Amino acid sequence: MAKLTKDEIVTLQVLNEKGKSKRAIARQLNVSEGTVRYHLRRQAVSASDGRRKQTLIEKLDLKSVVGHWWDTQQSLLPADRSPNVQQLWQLLVEEYQYSGSYKSVAKYVRTTFPNPT
Repeated sequence: MAKLTKDEIVTLQVLNEKGKSKRAIARQLNVSEGTVRYHLRRQAVSASDGRRKQTLIEKLDLKSVVGHWWDTQQSLLPADRSPNVQQLWQLLVEEYQYSGSYKSVAKYVRTTFPNPT
């Protein structure tokens, strides 16, 4: 069974507010009644959906290392070039025993730093 999308969760909440039974909501969304109860209970305590996970860089507290490296590389390179993420990943692996993939570093850089010009 797939995770409910944010739209489906909102639909679930609206149907509940309109007085539909949990069983009817579950049938309409093609999920179990327990799933409906779970999401309504989480809404009642204002819990976040927990989908935003910390990256390994954040867990290992390497944000400052990455930021410093990025700024240093940008100051050394021409304005039209961005730093090489492969080199960043190699630095993290060799110097900080980073066990994550290159792809995870590239994703972190893409979400943290501006796009190159």
